[in-house]
Amino acid sequence: MEKTLFRWSLVLMILSLVLFKASSSNSCREASVIYLPEEHGNIQDHKFQEEVIRKLHREGYRIVIAMEMFQQPFQKYLDEYISGKISEEEMLEKTEYRKRWGFNPEYYAPIWRFAKEKGIKIYAINIPTELVKKIKSEGLENVKDPSLPENIYAHTPEERERLKSFLKNHPPVEEKIFLMCSWHGTTEWL
Repeated sequence: MEKTLFRWSLVLMILSLVLFKASSSNSCREASVIYLPEEHGNIQDHKFQEEVIRKLHREGYRIVIAMEMFQQPFQKYLDEYISGKISEEEMLEKTEYRKRWGFNPEYYAPIWRFAKEKGIKIYAINIPTELVKKIKSEGLENVKDPSLPENIYAHTPEERERLKSFLKNHPPVEEKIFLMCSWHGTTEWL
């Protein structure tokens, strides 16, 4: 299976790595952030993500997992799940996973179960659906919110081309919105 490093935010991320030994790529060895791409409904992609996470943990790397499947206001429920204070089902209910994400939780469950077993922090990185709706109605430049970065940078030409090529195999979505969302911390479609 090909191991590729991507620089866009529509993926599960593993943060705080000093070295990634699973690849011979120099960029992976020097990475502090590794993006593991996925097609949300592709179980093989999720198995690959789990495999990489397990390998990194087994090799002694200190990792955290950032997941776009969860929206930022629900972070405390991920923390409670990892610490064993609530069950998996309670975590799914309290994060409104099924309502806000909707993909089969069993695709991601092995990852968050492993994180719980090993005490690995999971971060909720998606912005709230309500904020996405506000951005859509008022425009990104008119919305200020702690969930949004202070400075929003444009894609480089290379990033724009990479994202456009990705869009060819993506379910239909407006290119302008896709490019904005892929950089600005959301995977919700406006």
